[in-house]
Amino acid sequence: MKLFFGLLALILAISVYKTYVVKPPVEGAAVESHGISAENLSKLTAASKSGDRFAQYKLGLLYARGGIGPDSDFKKAHELLLQSAMQGVPKAQYHLGEMYVRGDGVEENYEEATVWFWLATSLGDVYSQKRLRAMNTRISSQELANAKARVDRLWEKIPHDLKADKSLH
Repeated sequence: MKLFFGLLALILAISVYKTYVVKPPVEGAAVESHGISAENLSKLTAASKSGDRFAQYKLGLLYARGGIGPDSDFKKAHELLLQSAMQGVPKAQYHLGEMYVRGDGVEENYEEATVWFWLATSLGDVYSQKRLRAMNTRISSQELANAKARVDRLWEKIPHDLKADKSLH
């Protein structure tokens, strides 16, 4: 029975990893190889610049995954994901947390990762909830208190219209 549940957990972990972890850049990747034409990229960029939070999220992921040009641009990805996250997009908050865990374009910072996972969890993102639990083993109680205080301040600034039914707030 233990073997069954162990295999089930492994399959689930692999599925989650393939689906939600930011993929490494593909050598020489062109925009079209990531399923977006130059025309659609132009439209997505325009929508992002006009403040469309979902366009910012999608464009941020493209930059993180190397979908625009041959290399990833984590700084640009962070900028766009932060804009989207501050507009209440839980998946953008999740990916920001992942960037802070790995140090992709930012300094590795578990306390900051905890903030973003906590916000996304508060909006109902299940994957962030799992990452938030994992972060509790990586940060001190003081860092956790700092993260909670920051979450409380940010919670007041972000919209909650994408909030799922269950959350921490």
